[in-house]
Amino acid sequence: MTVTLYSTGCPKCNVLKKKLDAAGIEYAVITDMDEIQKACEMAETDTVPILSVLERLPDAGFQVTYMQFSSAIKWVGEQNA
Repeated sequence: MTVTLYSTGCPKCNVLKKKLDAAGIEYAVITDMDEIQKACEMAETDTVPILSVLERLPDAGFQVTYMQFSSAIKWVGEQNA
């Protein structure tokens, strides 16, 4: 699994970063505005943070999920369960 946080350093971005850190989830941070814009399009939003999760599927394929803030917070919480 590869986790990426698209962030501008805003308060919500910092909250999500702290949640990821507290959960022990390794992630990359993208601050490049062009990349953030692409992630926003994929998540169908115009706000950050965006969290993307790349997972390997059983059939050897891949799936990328893009999440807005509230969905990302929920996902992080589920990783500890």
